[in-house]
Amino acid sequence: MDDEPINILAISSLLEIQQISSETAEDGNEAIEKVRERIEKVQSNMDTMYELILLDYSLGGGMDGPEVSRKLREIIRSANC
Repeated sequence: MDDEPINILAISSLLEIQQISSETAEDGNEAIEKVRERIEKVQSNMDTMYELILLDYSLGGGMDGPEVSRKLREIIRSANC
């Protein structure tokens, strides 16, 4: 998750070179929604849980990285994923 498109592009490109699939989010709300959607797929045996979530520490407006991280941990723990 990053609010700077150039950072999203750079990280996504580096991961793609290493043949690592990735998803991106531009803000905390989008990241949380993507994790919730993934949890639903995991619980339906349609996908696997993310192995790594990268978060920008400081974001303009909205939630910052640490706040998003806390919320994601709560969501993932409560889903037992």
